[in-house]
Amino acid sequence: MAPVYFVNYYIHNKDNDGWAYKVVGKYNDPDVAEKAYYGELENYVGGDVYDSVVVSLTDSMDHKLLSRYWTPHEQPEEQAEG
Repeated sequence: MAPVYFVNYYIHNKDNDGWAYKVVGKYNDPDVAEKAYYGELENYVGGDVYDSVVVSLTDSMDHKLLSRYWTPHEQPEEQAEG
């Protein structure tokens, strides 16, 4: 049996302390699945709404092929000149 590929995410909304999670899609072609994986990263990483993002690409045999955890980098506070 050929593997099936799944893209999913877990995201945390920093404003309302809510979590969202979803299996975005099921794919038979690994290249299409990888493109979907990177598309989800582009959707959620780097924005102002979410402070924790996990996007994963797995297969039906429980292999984690790609996975990324992201949280915003803390910006240093500017020092007042004095």
